[in-house]
Amino acid sequence: MTGARCGFCRRTFRNSQAVRAHLKTCAACRQLPKAALPSKGSVKGGAAGSPRMRSSTAMPDLPWTPKPDAERLRPPPARPASHAADGAVKQFLRRAAIQAVKRDVLDSGWALRHPVPAEIKAQALAAIERELSRLPTDELPHAELVTIAEGIRDQLYTPVLAAQQRARDDKERQQTHQLLRPLRVEGGLLHARRWLGRHADLDMKTRTDLERTVRQALDRDLDGSESEAAVQRRVEKILEDAIKPLLKARRETARQALIAHGAEYAAEELAQVEDLPSWERASIARDVKRALEDEITGTESDRDVETLIDEILDDILGEPEDDGEDDAGPEDDD
Repeated sequence: MTGARCGFCRRTFRNSQAVRAHLKTCAACRQLPKAALPSKGSVKGGAAGSPRMRSSTAMPDLPWTPKPDAERLRPPPARPASHAADGAVKQFLRRAAIQAVKRDVLDSGWALRHPVPAEIKAQALAAIERELSRLPTDELPHAELVTIAEGIRDQLYTPVLAAQQRARDDKERQQTHQLLRPLRVEGGLLHARRWLGRHADLDMKTRTDLERTVRQALDRDLDGSESEAAVQRRVEKILEDAIKPLLKARRETARQALIAHGAEYAAEELAQVEDLPSWERASIARDVKRALEDEITGTESDRDVETLIDEILDDILGEPEDDGEDDAGPEDDD
């Protein structure tokens, strides 16, 4: 059987087909500039003018120098095993399942209706990621994964949503109170006028001053959250505190007038007592005045004062004796 030889490394092979297969990995061939490969190798013993030699391209007879092992081409990397490819696909599907759950839970219509700050959403994303990463997502149904993620989301969202709801409620209450506040003030003024109407002894100027005091206090203190009964109690307290010094001054004026009337009445009564030295009459008058100052409050009438003076003079002077003889009893029948 005729053989064939490689024109680059000078190695001999069984036939030209083997040479062509060898050229794919021939180190000497790879080191030369790129050139057209021969269709066949040279055949031993072939004639120079034979058809086989004419049909093939003549290759130069180059010396072959083997390369050191370090400079030889490294073999191509081994293909990954089938189980490695399966693991990559499984990891891809796992990530896709987790991302789908997060979209359904945090980007759904419910989440859009209940917006939260970005930092709270970031915390929810991280918490869901940690929890689902520990679970066999390829074995659990999507609905169950969504339920687990919703529980994690609600733990973080519920306090924030509750605070937002409280803020909205507070704002609505404040708006309602702002609307009710003028009504509460006017209702308080109406109650003040009714209360002052029960004090007929107050003059017009005093009534006007008291109403102004009530309005100023209500404008300062009310915020609209008070009930009508609470406003009325507040008005009565304002009026009582404001009218108390006025009533006290008025009672004191009346008290002094009653004391003066009592002293005058006592002097008239003492003038009617005969054989009473002037010094003793003056001493008794002073005692009567001191007693009046201790007893009179200013709410008594003139008649009450006169009765009190009669009792005091009786205690000091004694009961007047009856000049007439006692009526005789019925005579005994003989």
